[in-house]
Amino acid sequence: MTDHELDRLLDELRAALEGTAGLADADRDRLAGIIGRIDEAVDDEPQGVVDQIEDAVHRFETEHVTLVGILNRIANALSAGGI
Repeated sequence: MTDHELDRLLDELRAALEGTAGLADADRDRLAGIIGRIDEAVDDEPQGVVDQIEDAVHRFETEHVTLVGILNRIANALSAGGI
């Protein structure tokens, strides 16, 4: 996984998050926080980020399929990169 690929996935997640209707403000803030942690922590503390992504996937898997799909791709990309 290259930084460019991860940046592209994060941009895709940001766009999907902005376009997702019916998402509670607290959930929107939580996902925005995860995006920020991914940006900051990939080099420093990646396992905590992966755990947060997995938690978000489980939380949103039935109501926000688009967000979950992108989160899964990010988790897979991090995993493929050895994180």
